[in-house]
Amino acid sequence: MNQRVTSPLSDGLDVLPVEPNIASYPEFEIYNYQEAIEKADIITFLVAHKEFKGLDIKTSLDCNYSA
Repeated sequence: MNQRVTSPLSDGLDVLPVEPNIASYPEFEIYNYQEAIEKADIITFLVAHKEFKGLDIKTSLDCNYSA
């Protein structure tokens, strides 16, 4: 279930936070990056965690996408 994160930046948006170094957070659910990529319309990386640096993200918007 997506949860609404209340802040001026996310007002009215469903935010799927991903944090590879935190298992849980009391204010909202932490998602794994695969689930967030699958569900998200927009992806923004705010921290260059090593877990994110080698990602090869393919979506249906890519010209050479194959599921």
